[in-house]
Amino acid sequence: ATSTRMAQSALGPRLGRVVLMPLRAGTVNGVGFSVAPYHRPVSTFKPKRALERRRLTRLAQTWLLDTLRDTMRVAQAHEVQSEFRAPLAALANLQALRPDIRQRATAELRALDTGHWQPRLALAHYDLWQDNFLWAPDDNEFGFVVIDWGGARASGHAIYDLLRLALSSPADIGATLSELRAHCRILECPLEHAAGHALAALGHLAMNLGDWPVERLTMTAGLCIDLVNAL
Repeated sequence: ATSTRMAQSALGPRLGRVVLMPLRAGTVNGVGFSVAPYHRPVSTFKPKRALERRRLTRLAQTWLLDTLRDTMRVAQAHEVQSEFRAPLAALANLQALRPDIRQRATAELRALDTGHWQPRLALAHYDLWQDNFLWAPDDNEFGFVVIDWGGARASGHAIYDLLRLALSSPADIGATLSELRAHCRILECPLEHAAGHALAALGHLAMNLGDWPVERLTMTAGLCIDLVNAL
């Protein structure tokens, strides 16, 4: 609930309308709970589900790009170290990862240090896949709400949310590439170094695994880098 309120505040009145706010939150016998208004999920009827997922992807991409544009800022010197160099180094040294991912993290760290791309921070959800989207009432201009903001950060990493959305949606490779280019233009980042932001996000997750199994991280990292390579 605290992260949800933070996300809504960081997004502002317009973009923050997609954040599904809890009606009540607290603990019972040491277990946390949150109660939110009901919103309809994507249909389970296959023909309708396919149409709804395509529509949802288009709506979510528009919101995500606006979110990056409105919340992005240049990372300060200490943030470059804590949010980019340290996470990239953590990935480069994580033996559980595929060698090519570790090598890519090392290469992006070197490119960062030589000024080939500049770190930017923005609001990030970190679990932006389609099952965390619900349909919203008609008075919501975006048409959807997003749940599960527990890992969100106001000063997070760009690109990763876009990749997670693409991996869970029916978006074709051309549409995803167009969105990635748009993100890179806002970030003032060369397309070939878009992986630097995504890998920094994965490095942040690696440094804050919590209950997340390392096997899940390695699988997600592989899917993200394979998508970046395909793009």
